Amino acid sequence: VLAIADRVVVMQNGRNIQNGTPLQVYNNPCNAYLANFFGKTNIIKANIINQKLDTALGEFQLPEEIKQRSNATVLLSIRPTAFMLVNAETSGTIPVNISKIRFMGEYIEMVCTTTLPEKPSVEIIVHLTTEPVNLKEKQHLKIRKNGFSVLNND
Repeated sequence: VLAIADRVVVMQNGRNIQNGTPLQVYNNPCNAYLANFFGKTNIIKANIINQKLDTALGEFQLPEEIKQRSNATVLLSIRPTAFMLVNAETSGTIPVNISKIRFMGEYIEMVCTTTLPEKPSVEIIVHLTTEPVNLKEKQHLKIRKNGFSVLNND
């Protein structure tokens, strides 16, 4: 559907839950059902505090379109391809330990556990399009996220 359509309408339980271009629906799903419908994603709980998203992956900037929701809990969808390896500790870096590595042909899938101080550990899926040299299970890495979507609570 994503490859051939110029518009996508997704229904759940007999009602239209989202429509738009394939890129819009894939990158900005309205809820967890739709986020998982078109492929793997990481669903992460976030608390909105002082116009920031506080998550187990650290603090993220609250997108402009949801500024009206304050002191609420929301879910974020972060696609496995939205992560990248980084070499240095910078703002927004997420330290992880690799639990599993799987060669999937066009990409490497890593199941990682976060190790941020004073944050609960969560398991996330990371897809890398090329195989970095010498990656192995139980290795400690630093990653960065390049995007996320805030989901509705329905």
